[in-house]
Amino acid sequence: MGWTNGVTRYQWLVLFVAWLGWVFDAMDATIYAIVLHPALQELLHTGAANGEVTAERIGSYGGLVFSMFLIGWAIGGIGFGIVADYFGRTKTLIVTILMYAIFTGLAAFAQEWWHLAIARFLTALGVGGEWAAGAAIVAETWPEHKRARAAGILQSAWAFGFFLAAGCNLLLKDSEWRVLFLVGILPAFVALLVRRWVKEPERWLQARELERRSARATLPHLRELFEPSLRRDTLVGATLAFVAVFGVWGATNWAPTLIRALPDLQGQDPAVLSENVS
Repeated sequence: MGWTNGVTRYQWLVLFVAWLGWVFDAMDATIYAIVLHPALQELLHTGAANGEVTAERIGSYGGLVFSMFLIGWAIGGIGFGIVADYFGRTKTLIVTILMYAIFTGLAAFAQEWWHLAIARFLTALGVGGEWAAGAAIVAETWPEHKRARAAGILQSAWAFGFFLAAGCNLLLKDSEWRVLFLVGILPAFVALLVRRWVKEPERWLQARELERRSARATLPHLRELFEPSLRRDTLVGATLAFVAVFGVWGATNWAPTLIRALPDLQGQDPAVLSENVS
């Protein structure tokens, strides 16, 4: 029999819901990269001398907003990871999905570049938190010897999210950039699926019960990850993740802006530019 032998229907359901959350995670993270140039061209226009917004200025502020997003992602991953340990994976998953969906939608109402930056930072808190809670709930639901394959399937969600964001941009090529951010609200329905179908993992419930029965209950501490038994795995995993994120965000997320700057596309209609970006 194949490796899927013995995997229960509920385990597949948990993987699917977490995967769907990650798909929309990636979609909402990618939307900004797609609309960076037109969004900042409009938002920076008011404060620019003679109404001119240079490519260098767009790149500078665009990078600043990207940086705030990544900082928020890191804070959200750590912070909501601790929250998930204490209050539960499912509850955290619901809160973080709603968080990144709502603040992606609110970015559509930005009137200044820093409004957009704040919305993206808050979106990233949810993205990072959902990333952590989703991975944890799959790891604790699936059998240990099949966990790596489940994680691989879960990771594929990021690529699907890229395609979904590009597809939405293509379908909405005649609309302004704000509409694409409004589409980012759609992932909120995944929170309803989590609430309806997904329960807290047995392993987490057992751990909480043991803690409740013990003489004292304590919050998990980050320093536990750097104890001798876990230090090597923590450092290796963090380094690999850093390299992956550095490569992805340093290259692919600037691709839409670079495509808009190609000589052959200068002077083209915004709809044509959006089509080429997608």
